[in-house]
Amino acid sequence: MLHRVKLVLLRALLRKLWMVANIDSLFYPFAFYSLYLLFGPWIIGDVVSGHTGVIFAWGTFLGERYLPGSMSYFYGALHILAFNLPLLLIIGNAADNSYASMFHKGATVDSALIYRSWKQLPLLAFTVFHAAALVPFFHSYGTVAFLLCPMRTWALLMAFYLAFKANYIRKEQLSYISIVWK
Repeated sequence: MLHRVKLVLLRALLRKLWMVANIDSLFYPFAFYSLYLLFGPWIIGDVVSGHTGVIFAWGTFLGERYLPGSMSYFYGALHILAFNLPLLLIIGNAADNSYASMFHKGATVDSALIYRSWKQLPLLAFTVFHAAALVPFFHSYGTVAFLLCPMRTWALLMAFYLAFKANYIRKEQLSYISIVWK
């Protein structure tokens, strides 16, 4: 019995990941952001008080000097575990719920509203956690770094965009998904 439950949960997880991988409006922004973390600047701003710097995965440019940094790899891995992985699961779950809601008929408007609100709880918790983490970042690095930070500030905006796209999927985006996962 327990073995069967594990297979059902694994199949549901794979279906959610499959949906993210096969819906272009979800996959490409998420994949581009993940690749950007490897090559693009993470933070642009006052890294050391009075000196503007640019932080990359492999080190920091401070003025005209390069400072190699081994801790930035740890910070990047932590960001992937705390941001990218949960976001992938949240948008996969939202896309799966959107797909399932296309075929459930007969629910009242009130129960549908309560159900949709309940389904947004993981995104709300995720957003509150990462928005709260932006407050000390803002105080440490300043306004410029806060606004020019693709790794933190822009990532939260991307999360809202992906959640919106996952919650409002059109049927034509899901035509071949229903064939595979029935």
